[in-house]
Amino acid sequence: QIDFLLAPVTFGRLTVDTAIARTAAENGKLIVFLFSDFLNSFGLKRMQLFRNAFFSMKLFKKFKVNSSIFSGAEYCDELRSIEDLSVFLELLGLNEKQAKKFIKG
Repeated sequence: QIDFLLAPVTFGRLTVDTAIARTAAENGKLIVFLFSDFLNSFGLKRMQLFRNAFFSMKLFKKFKVNSSIFSGAEYCDELRSIEDLSVFLELLGLNEKQAKKFIKG
């Protein structure tokens, strides 16, 4: 049994498509972003991560996928507050209400 899909956004080829989004929505599964992936990437890789994240967010909205964001921190200095994560999600195209719901999962 799968509880959630972790880290669907990479800097390479997009790993989330309509089939995955539709299946996750139909089965009530959670799809989770890791903030640390964005925090620890630089240059072209970070730009590609953002591009894939924007597209994934559009799919999540379209199919009403339950999704969330986890810190993914490996070290204490990578931890971020809920407000920081909320603002980050607004950067990815969510409004304030959607961002707070996204954080709560």
